Amino acid sequence: MTFWEKVLKFARIATASIAALAAIIALISIRARSGPRSGTLSHIPLAINKRSNYENFEAECPHCKEWSVFNRASDLHTFEHIARRDVNCFHCHKPYRIMGDSINNLHEMLVHDCYELIERKHYMNCILILTQLTESGLLTARL
Repeated sequence: MTFWEKVLKFARIATASIAALAAIIALISIRARSGPRSGTLSHIPLAINKRSNYENFEAECPHCKEWSVFNRASDLHTFEHIARRDVNCFHCHKPYRIMGDSINNLHEMLVHDCYELIERKHYMNCILILTQLTESGLLTARL
C-alpha cells in the first residue's frame, strides 16, 4: 500500500467518522429542542403502595395519599397484567402511574386471593373460590 493509498483510506475513515458524529449531534439537538419524552417517569409520579388481585388493582395516590380501586373490567378494560399504565386518582383527579402488577395465571391469582380471605377470616368465600376452581378444572389441571 503506497503512502497516498494510506492517506486516501484514512480520509475515508475520517469522513465516515465525521458524518457519524454529525448525525449524533443532530439527533441530540433534535431531542433537546423537542423537550422530554412524554413516556418518561419524570412527568407523572409513580404509585409506590399497591395491591392487585384478579378483579382489581388498588394503588395509593402519590398526591393525596388516598387509595383508588381500579376494576380491571370497568376501569382498566383489560385482564392482562399492568406493566405500566397512567391513571387518574378517584379523589384528587391528578394523574399518576401504576405498574408492577402480578403476572400470574387466573387460577394462581384466585388461590393467592384466598390467603387474604383467610387472614380476614372469610373462610366461606375462600372455600367458594377453591370449589369453583375445582369444578371448572382449573385447579386440578394445574396440580
